[in-house]
Amino acid sequence: MVVVVAAAALTVVLSAFEGLRSLSTQYAYERSPAIKITPLNQGVFTVDLERVQEWSKANEALVISKLSVVGLIQKDGEMAAGDLIAYHPTPSDSLEILYGTSSFSQGEMLLSLNAYYELGGEAYDHSLSVGSLIPGDRAIRLQMGADEIRQQTLKVRGVFLEDDQTQVLGVASYEDLLYLGGLPENSFTSLSINETFLSKEAIASSLSEFVDGDIVVQNREDQNRSLFKLLNTEYWATYFIFSMVLVLALFSLAGSIRLIMADKSSSFSTFKQMGLTSSQIKNIFLFLGTALSALGAVLGILLGLALVIGQNQLGWVRLSSELSYPVSISISNLLLVFTTLLLFGFLAALISSRKLPRVSKAMRS
Repeated sequence: MVVVVAAAALTVVLSAFEGLRSLSTQYAYERSPAIKITPLNQGVFTVDLERVQEWSKANEALVISKLSVVGLIQKDGEMAAGDLIAYHPTPSDSLEILYGTSSFSQGEMLLSLNAYYELGGEAYDHSLSVGSLIPGDRAIRLQMGADEIRQQTLKVRGVFLEDDQTQVLGVASYEDLLYLGGLPENSFTSLSINETFLSKEAIASSLSEFVDGDIVVQNREDQNRSLFKLLNTEYWATYFIFSMVLVLALFSLAGSIRLIMADKSSSFSTFKQMGLTSSQIKNIFLFLGTALSALGAVLGILLGLALVIGQNQLGWVRLSSELSYPVSISISNLLLVFTTLLLFGFLAALISSRKLPRVSKAMRS
């Protein structure tokens, strides 16, 4: 019974973690471009936009160029710091506008919701003092009007909800960001392709001719490598912890085998008269313990599957009123549970069967 419960528990835990990992991976993939291209050793690179656009049309892959600078925004004594972003072409349709409009031109900008509240909220359609730090090896003063800050006045046209980018101040025109960043024409911090059938190697080979400097090309897996590494580490840590619980549970199996051996010790002499050796008698109990472990693992896995399917269909455990805790059935997880129970059960039976001479001697005495 203990083996059944242990196998069911491990099946449920690994299925729950598999569901959580799938949900996290899906979430990360939906918010990552298929391909992201960044400079290798510097903050910005220059791009031949005309040739990139020609390549984009030829390969049916929309290339969005992004420029990001560290900026400051001041309004009525309130100040916010973060990233100012410009896109080419401007993906205004992808922004979730809360107030105002998504359309803006040079001299105008869209303000992020976080920045809007940091600056005091109230009316959004103000002209704001926007600045960016001028690079240099010197002491700096992070305030408007300082020599270290390149400054410009921009009018807010709308407020948008940032997509998990809490450090984004707003989106401005490309020309305004070039001025604030003190950058030459056609400077960008990254290129991204949302969907494409081309491999990252083919894209790197093609676009390297249109970009000045060494580049790093990353697919979705590369962009989220830290997340995947963290999830895999947590998966194996969870498996290891529950495996230790299984070891404790299998002590009961070892005890049961010892009791059976003690109960049958009076028959050992009969077994020997039938021609069985001590080694063969030990193997009988070894097989018995292993078979009990295998049977318990199968029954436990079936029980765990029933609970997982029930969670999928009925949503017993919920994260919110609209979302139940994700669970996912994986053949590899089921094989891992069965193999783990079988291995630990075999070791428990092996250790118990080695005590056969002591049990026999104790019973004779």
